[in-house]
Amino acid sequence: MPTQSSLCRLRFALSRLPPTLLVYAVITMACISSPAWGASAFAGVVNLNTASQQELEQLPGVGPSKASRIMEHRERRPFRTVAELVRVKGFGAKTLQRLRPYLTVTGPTQLKSEASNAACPCSCAAEAQATKSGGAQVPGGSPKPQARGDTSM
Repeated sequence: MPTQSSLCRLRFALSRLPPTLLVYAVITMACISSPAWGASAFAGVVNLNTASQQELEQLPGVGPSKASRIMEHRERRPFRTVAELVRVKGFGAKTLQRLRPYLTVTGPTQLKSEASNAACPCSCAAEAQATKSGGAQVPGGSPKPQARGDTSM
């Protein structure tokens, strides 16, 4: 949950953006974060005891380090229940609750990641992918303007 001070900083930062860039930012964030507009939707399950590193990394919020921790834990002691995932560093009750629909300890891994960028009404599939990979583009194909004081370029 955002704090009051972080909301104030965000409000201040947004007030300094040109209106056209602000509209673009809002549309882009909607396209990237909405499951129907560009976020990956997941179907199926991952078996904690048999999944490969790549299969574990398909889970939302699980990167290489968390996936390797799962694999190290199961080598020492295989999972008997999905709830035992909280014994792995980096996985708490909230993370378990979010991942539970995608996890199993029996049967094969069948998780499929289905990108649904085609459903985006603003045609931002390529822009959303560019934004995720760090190469954001503004409408029209020109590079995003550099923010004041930003020396990253």
